[in-house]
Amino acid sequence: MLQKLDEFVQGASRVLVAFSGGLDSTVLLHLLRHSTWGHRVSAVHVNHGLQGQADAWEAHCRALCGEWGIPFTSFSLSLPTDEGNIEARARDARYRVIADMMAPGDVVVTGHHASDQAETLLYRLTRGAGLAGMAGMHECREFASGWLYRPLLTQSRAQLLAYAQAHSLTWVDDPSNDVLHFDRNYLRAEVLAPLRQRWPHFDQAAQRSAAQLAEASALLQRYVAADVQRCAPSVERLGFSLDLTVLREFDESRRAAVLRAWLMTFLTRPPSFQSRAALEALCLAREDAAPELIIGEGRCCRFRDRVYFLPQWPLPKPTTRVWHRRETIVLGDGAVLIPPLEDGAPWPGGPLEIRFRAGGERVQPRERTHSQTLKKVLHEYALEPWLRDRVPLVYRGDALLAVAGVFVTSENGAEALQGCQWLYNTAAPGDPLVVSE
Repeated sequence: MLQKLDEFVQGASRVLVAFSGGLDSTVLLHLLRHSTWGHRVSAVHVNHGLQGQADAWEAHCRALCGEWGIPFTSFSLSLPTDEGNIEARARDARYRVIADMMAPGDVVVTGHHASDQAETLLYRLTRGAGLAGMAGMHECREFASGWLYRPLLTQSRAQLLAYAQAHSLTWVDDPSNDVLHFDRNYLRAEVLAPLRQRWPHFDQAAQRSAAQLAEASALLQRYVAADVQRCAPSVERLGFSLDLTVLREFDESRRAAVLRAWLMTFLTRPPSFQSRAALEALCLAREDAAPELIIGEGRCCRFRDRVYFLPQWPLPKPTTRVWHRRETIVLGDGAVLIPPLEDGAPWPGGPLEIRFRAGGERVQPRERTHSQTLKKVLHEYALEPWLRDRVPLVYRGDALLAVAGVFVTSENGAEALQGCQWLYNTAAPGDPLVVSE
């Protein structure tokens, strides 16, 4: 059952078993204890506090690990029971706890088996999952700072039960598994049980289907990733963008696949199916339109034949600052202003002040012969509309020396500000939140 674990364990200091004390994780822990990697195995138990027996189950797990000589760590959680899907929230919380304790290269091992896979496929079918969702749970995948592996995914629950009985193992039974109010329990008792009675090998057939769908999904992802690169993905001063002219060459389904793959670089959950039509309308809107779409943790916008994803929106208002010397300035809205290197022109004399657009300003860029309104010039320099009220304006007294990161003016001393960098800390994707399958 553990044939593939070798390639993941090499170089890992720990194999962390998600140990609930139930049949599946008990069999898994016993298998690992007697494997060649037994000295690297640790058990992690999460006490959700949702059942009256929760503390007794934790005590059972601790005692069993003590008997088997396996390091044991437990965590207690307090989850409100009146908010949303308690099953999903407990599962997500469990994954987060384990992710937080992982060291780089650690391998997390769970006891999911073929019956769980069949249940997952049916559950996702009820939710209208697409190809990736219907590929089911992955046998192995990257997780937090290491890997998540499910070595029992091809084994049925009946096989695990036979193993446990043959080795006289003891485990705990969660009575909530019999509560049909929970969707997965209902599927297990009322749907899967009759299916297995009619087709005894249903779990194995579902596992084969999931494996084939996973293979097709992986192949599709490779093609879509190549399409994303064709669209020239760019890290912008704030957010990220794709070339809309290339996107428009694709048909609707291909365009939707590219946008979804690209957005998943920044989002913690996939865009909803309903958002597909809105994204399509955004891409095909007329050239002078300025459509916007709130999606996940950010917003999609259009500007000059590029589609943008702007994270952390709306941003706090920037604040006026005094620039006393050549130093990096934090502007208060997630942006920083970095001065040019010291080997350039002498720094302008007198204190400088960083201000922001108030309306009505006029400016003469250094390469131009006359002044124009700042609003018009920023449009001509193709500064994104959502940044025009945030771009730092560097003044010496009443003289505007530079629109930082965009251009310098014809004022004396302004040339020293050529090369200023105006950047946001969202210029690279952050680590997405842990999302369980």
